[in-house]
Amino acid sequence: EAKNIFRALSSSYPDDVVTGYSSALISIAGSMYGDAVRTLTRIVSENPGDIKCLRLLASAQELSGNPAGASASYKRLIDMNVADPELLLSRAGCYRKTGETEKAMDDITMYLEFYPGNKKALSLAGKAASAAGDNILALSYFSENVRLHPNDPECFIDRANSYFMSRSWEWAAKDYGMSLDLQPGNAEVWLNNGISLLNMGKTEDACYNFRKAFILGNRNSTEYLGKYCIK
Repeated sequence: EAKNIFRALSSSYPDDVVTGYSSALISIAGSMYGDAVRTLTRIVSENPGDIKCLRLLASAQELSGNPAGASASYKRLIDMNVADPELLLSRAGCYRKTGETEKAMDDITMYLEFYPGNKKALSLAGKAASAAGDNILALSYFSENVRLHPNDPECFIDRANSYFMSRSWEWAAKDYGMSLDLQPGNAEVWLNNGISLLNMGKTEDACYNFRKAFILGNRNSTEYLGKYCIK
């Protein structure tokens, strides 16, 4: 139905912004992100003040795997003084993907001034700090998220992953265990918890976790099952 409406619009208004915007939406819905980017780039070049199209362009660029292009589009929106702090967080996410962690942290810090307990912002801050090699700062953000959102398994997973990367196996296992109490269907967490327990010398418990990971579809667990659990 949407395509039929678009065809009617495009025949009547072939160069209209609304028609192009609708075309981009249809492309995104069909996972044709490159087509959406091309359409929206043309519209924005002809209508540089069109905030709605520029927002959609930034989203399409992210979806197409172009975080550098998306961050540039978000910057244009921010420079246009669009009153939306979420743009800072979106740009920070793009900066993190392009390895520009200092810029990411600047945006996240500014965002947290508006929303100091925001779960997504604290998670992103921790990941950016970790990417910059500051594990202590990363843990402080992840721990604040756990404190503020104790019923969210993702908050425990973020902190567990940080402990895991620093080989703090006991602390990693504790947080993975907490996340599994809240969300027992996460196969990757079962695997990582098993690896943590294995490094703590708890082979029997580790094998239980590897089996759970395998049952839930994580095929990476087969290596550990074959090496440590099948006798």
